[in-house]
Amino acid sequence: MIWSYETRNMDERKVLEKILITSMPTIVTDIHGRIIGVNRDWEIMCRFTASESMGRTPQILQGDLTNIESARAFVRQIRSDKSSFATLINYRKDGSIFLNHLHGWSLGDFLIAETYAENALDDEGETVIGQPIVWYCKAGDRSTSSGICDSCIE
Repeated sequence: MIWSYETRNMDERKVLEKILITSMPTIVTDIHGRIIGVNRDWEIMCRFTASESMGRTPQILQGDLTNIESARAFVRQIRSDKSSFATLINYRKDGSIFLNHLHGWSLGDFLIAETYAENALDDEGETVIGQPIVWYCKAGDRSTSSGICDSCIE
């Protein structure tokens, strides 16, 4: 992926600059988990601006349905100098839910995650990345927003 012949000899900061111009929604944190960089595609996907996210942690995307243990395992794996994959339910700034497929790795003192999201919308509400989430509740009835349908509520 990023570890081409050209990038092996580059300064870490220059590599980070190249990472952030990719077309995949990308987030970079320092070793303590503070966000130090996001690209425009990440801003569109999560609806947080770069300035709103800088210095915060990716926990800004977590909510009631986020599997916190899976998120922690993802970070632990990256910190142990390994590549990691995870799928998490995350939340945009406006509270809407999206399914976030993450691929992360470390680069020196930085942790990097490229994401692919289902139901990521642009500023006009059009789907631009992936396809909308289709939730099915336990009863099998289709629900498009929460995974709970009318027949589940008694």
